[in-house]
Amino acid sequence: ANLVSIKVARQLRRALGSQRLPDSDEIAVEREMIKAETRSLLDRTLELGDGDPAIGQLRAVERGVIDVPFSSWIKVNGRVMIVRDRTGAVRYLDTGNLPFSREIVDYHRAKIAERERAEGRPADLKMVIDDVRGYAAELFRAPEVVVAGR
Repeated sequence: ANLVSIKVARQLRRALGSQRLPDSDEIAVEREMIKAETRSLLDRTLELGDGDPAIGQLRAVERGVIDVPFSSWIKVNGRVMIVRDRTGAVRYLDTGNLPFSREIVDYHRAKIAERERAEGRPADLKMVIDDVRGYAAELFRAPEVVVAGR
């Protein structure tokens, strides 16, 4: 699955080429949040490995510091739960044991709350399932065939 993900990412990168999103305050905030999340995960992983990233990774997975939802790898805790926000961005509904600051957790909660208000329903397991089903439907949807003159 990881190899497929890497190949898809490469394809997207080639397809998008030098296209860039226009700079905006919203994108700048999102960029900083991603950096903070990454730094939190890397710092805690290195700490758990006493500076050795390989040992740190093993210990981080055991403790749920590195965790993902819906993993086929039995060593992963699977306590992390994701849901899409109002714009379709992936957010943490449950951060499990991820070493995120209160600021990061609150940011994700605020983005999820926007969707809850927009849809008039709580972000819960049903919403997670709806998101997974929606993603799967998009992934496996037959491509549209465009016939000239029709």
